[in-house]
Amino acid sequence: MIASIAFALALQTQPFEFRGHRVGDPQGDSFRGCLTAGRTGSCEDKDTPDAKYGTIETVGGVYIRYLRYEFFDDQLYGVRMGFEPGSYLAFREMLVGKYGEPDRERDIPMQNGFGGRVTQSEASWAFPEGTLYLRLHFPSQGDGLLIFKANDLGAAYDRYEAERRREAGASAF
Repeated sequence: MIASIAFALALQTQPFEFRGHRVGDPQGDSFRGCLTAGRTGSCEDKDTPDAKYGTIETVGGVYIRYLRYEFFDDQLYGVRMGFEPGSYLAFREMLVGKYGEPDRERDIPMQNGFGGRVTQSEASWAFPEGTLYLRLHFPSQGDGLLIFKANDLGAAYDRYEAERRREAGASAF
């Protein structure tokens, strides 16, 4: 019991790492399919052709819809991965194997576009650099998401985007 608690605490103090990438990594040769627009960029990580979703790959043997690395000022600040809703528990167990038990789990009541009540499940892991979220949106017809957003770089990106939208609004209206 004490060993498992110590293991979980050690994981939470370790820097966030995802498939060999860390927050702040440059948008270099280790990322494929990169698009850059000004100070922002993203890289899609897709390999295998698929008729329904274009191209997909697997993570831990489980199919994903997409995997996107997000950059601000040429530094990795976020990760987004979409997957089928039926894979939520498989991804949760893989994340527990890598990062330990989630720091928080909750079910969030929501309303869908037709007025029906649905539940979104969410598990989250806190790291010194930010938070990793595993979400299941509208389980019957929705999708699953894995999202990591760095604290400092993520906040800088949010400020940049807000300023960009204000400038666009000033000329658009």
